[in-house]
Parts: sequence; C-alpha cells; structure tokens
Amino acid sequence: MASSTRSSAFQTSMNLLKSVWLTGWLTALFHSSPINAAALNISHPHSANLRYLLTNEYTEWSSNTSINFVGSSDFFSSTERWTTFSAPTYAAVISPGTEEDLAKITLTVGPGVTVGEIFDPLFNAGFEIQTGSAPCPSFIGVTLGGGVGRFQGVYGLLADALISVRLITANGEVLEVSRTSYPDLFWAIRGAGANFGVVTSATYSVHPLTNKGDMFVAEFIVPPRRWSEYFRIMESMSPLPAELSSLLLNSFNTTTNQTQFFAHCAYKGSETEARKHLSPVLNMNLTATQMRILPWNRLVENTFAGAAVTVCEPNTNRNLYTLSMKNYSASTWEAVASKLATLYARYPQARSSSLLYEFFPNQAMAAIPLDETAFPRRDATAYINLILTSSVHNSEMDNALARYGEEIRRDVAATSGYPEITTFVNYAHGDETLEQIYGKDKLARLTGLKKIWDPKEVFSFNNGLPTTYP
Repeated sequence: MASSTRSSAFQTSMNLLKSVWLTGWLTALFHSSPINAAALNISHPHSANLRYLLTNEYTEWSSNTSINFVGSSDFFSSTERWTTFSAPTYAAVISPGTEEDLAKITLTVGPGVTVGEIFDPLFNAGFEIQTGSAPCPSFIGVTLGGGVGRFQGVYGLLADALISVRLITANGEVLEVSRTSYPDLFWAIRGAGANFGVVTSATYSVHPLTNKGDMFVAEFIVPPRRWSEYFRIMESMSPLPAELSSLLLNSFNTTTNQTQFFAHCAYKGSETEARKHLSPVLNMNLTATQMRILPWNRLVENTFAGAAVTVCEPNTNRNLYTLSMKNYSASTWEAVASKLATLYARYPQARSSSLLYEFFPNQAMAAIPLDETAFPRRDATAYINLILTSSVHNSEMDNALARYGEEIRRDVAATSGYPEITTFVNYAHGDETLEQIYGKDKLARLTGLKKIWDPKEVFSFNNGLPTTYP
C-alpha cells in the first residue's frame, strides 16, 4: 500500500498478518442529499488532521469539488437529513465534482483478510463491493481466481474491481502491478493470479451503498412433490435480472430422513421490485424460512440459517466437484436430485454431502470484453458446487464418492450449454484439463507469461500452469 500522506488512509488492524485500509475518503457516508455529498465521521482517529488531509496539495480534487467544514455557510445544507433521529456527527462534507473524484474511493487489503472481514468496515463506511458467497476464503485469493458472486450481474467479478496489487515474484522482485504498470501481468493475475507470485496487498474500487445497503432476502423449503415445479419455474426465469441472485441447496435432512431442497433468493433493491421479479416463486406459496430486508453486510451470514459457518469449518475432508453453466435445465436437476438421493440411501455415512446451485446473473460480468482479463468464461450464468463428505474414510468410500462426483458433474455438463466440462481455477477439482480450467484461448498467453515470471514453476501448487503450451 502507498501509505504516504498523499493516500490519507487509516488502518484497522485485525492481527499482525491481517489489515484493512480504507483509502482517502472511504469513511464517507453518502446520503440522500440532492448534491450527493460525502460526510466524514468526526469520530475518525485522524479527524484532528482532517482539514490538512482533505485540502493539502496532494489530494488532486477537481476544481468543481467543494469541501465544507463545521461552521462554514454550506455545511448545514450539505448534511441535511430526512430524519434527525440518532443522526451522526460530521466533521466535514465533500461534494465530488467529477467521476474522477468518485474513482478515488478505494479499498486496500492485506493477504490475511478474509471475505467475511470486509463486510462490516466497508458497510459502516457507506460502501459495498462484489464478493464471493462464503466468508472464510482469502479476499485476495478469491480475486486471483476471478471471484464469482451474487453481485456479478451489477458489478462484475471481484477481479473486475481490482485496481492494483503489490506482487512478490518468484525471483524475489517486488512489483506494483496495474493497468499501467506491467499490464500483461495485471491481465494474468485476474483469473490465474496464484501462478505468478505472492500478493502482499491489493487495492480495489468500491461502490456507494445502493438502496441504503438494504436487500430483500427470501428463503423457502421446497418439498419433494414440488421439486419439478420449482425447477421449471427457475428454468423459465433465466436469464435472471442483474439484481437478483438465487441459490438452491440439495442436502439430507436427518430429522425427516429424506433428501431436501432449500431455495434462497436475494434482490439488490427494493422489496417492491423484488416481489415483482420473484412473483412466480412467491405464487407457489412455499413455506418461507425467512422473508425480510437484510443489510448487505449481513447477507452471507444469514444465508441458509448460517450454513456458511458450517461450510467454513476447518480440517474437514471434502471432495469438491464443480461446473460452470450458461444453460438452465430442469430435467437435469431432477435427475441429479434422484442420483444424490441414491447416494444418501446407499451410503448413510455420506449424508453430510450436499450440492449447491449458484444462479448468478452475468450482465455486468459479460459486458467486459473476454480478452480484458485471464478469467476464462464470462457468459456463465450458474455454477454447481458438489461437496462430498463422509464420516468414514477408506478406499471403498472414497471411490464411491469420486464415482458419484464424476457422474453428477458429467450429467450437469451435458446440458450446461458448453461442449465439455468447464470450470475455473478457484472451483476446479483438479482432474480437469488445462483447457477446461483456464480456457483454450487463454493458455498460450498465460504460459508465455508463466515462462517469463515463474520459469521454475515455483507457484504451481493449485492447478498450476506449465511454461509451454500446447
């Protein structure tokens, strides 16, 4: 991180290896003032130096940007609120004059920071960013593989928010990598980044909270007799609106002793608009386990009654099979549900296994040219995560789980809209071909860069790239 006076940043320590920096005026809270001003909270630890930080010669605000401090004539009108109940106290108000000023809003994270540790600091500052669906992975690690998630229809991949990284290469060189500094390397790390070095910090663009950060969330139990109906409704809803994402969890219920489905829908916008888009599902009158407004920073932890916590439990033997899809197929989902039910019946020790469908709209992701980054496929609209686990570990059980994993992945691939099994590096099982993971059209450039930056293949632990292709 460029932690000079020019960056005017503050740091929140998480431990010796974890830190989050919210740069410049990221502490600003956008409100509904007609001039869309940004107010800085007076409780900020650097507020004593705030006037200098915002007005020194290095800030490079546009000439149309105004900064008003307490006591100035425009301060009151700039901080006017719809309600004064429990109102925050501001030390200064910034009214951005240009889009370039808005572009100065950035987030810089260290390598130990997880996805879940981003939510509260960013939300409390009045901002949001596209993320993955689980809280435990490294935020930077998710980025380097692309970073699919619920908001890719609105904001694109997490890698699309990346501005720059500080990278240590295989020969120990420390580089600042961005669009203008080592642009080929910047292309490569957005989709295949783990192959090229150690990232010690990464800086991202972020977005002011939309709808005050509120999202409409609905979850339902889908009973077996309604599976077919629900699958066909989901199939008919494709493509999903950019603001609407959905998850479908197929697992085993030890109480009812049968296979179950839980459906999750999250809409990034008002409840009125959400209900309009979700009307086909709502009209099924399924039993709702939750239907409410949730703030963005509480979405992940409240998905499927906190199932993400279970998914994140460490030291668990998980055999993961995944797939990218651009086509919805209700008949395939029915066949897969039947096959998973057979697994549960034949191998009771494997009833902790589950299959998660991620239905993520791709409008913003697909709008970015395919050759902009190394991420292989921007036309995908859904992903599967088949997590196979067992309380017994022996060759018979391991082989059985592998057989079911390969069969289910193959079944879904047949109607996925792609000619073969397709995935990406963060989701890959490890038995896929390089073409299936990285994309055939990316490999010549990627391996050429690998030969330059990591000729001895030091960074090749997880689905590593070779230095030549084909």
